[in-house]
Amino acid sequence: MGHPLAAIEETKVSNRTLPAHNTQPARLLSLLIAGWEVDPLEGWREIGIYRLSDTVFQLKKLGWRIDTGKLEKKNRFGEVCRFANYSLNPESLEAFPITESERQFAVSEMLSLAGGRS
Repeated sequence: MGHPLAAIEETKVSNRTLPAHNTQPARLLSLLIAGWEVDPLEGWREIGIYRLSDTVFQLKKLGWRIDTGKLEKKNRFGEVCRFANYSLNPESLEAFPITESERQFAVSEMLSLAGGRS
């Protein structure tokens, strides 16, 4: 007779949870679910987030696997500036695809975002 737990089928379960609606983490997550790679300037211009890295940290605490890319661009003075851009981790999405409820959450946030622009 085998181990009593051997009969339990292994299932993949994501431990990610959605942030509260109409918050900075919700706005960022909606863009990431839509496939965006967001950098600090886009975060400020598109969704009003000044400290994007903190919002990414909050989403990571909710279980979202977010990749940090490193970019370099020259500013208007010709100086090289280094900054991060963020996207959802593709391996995580392959293992745990975006659910319909997560997709609906993102759509709802995008609609709120579009309605909140002046």
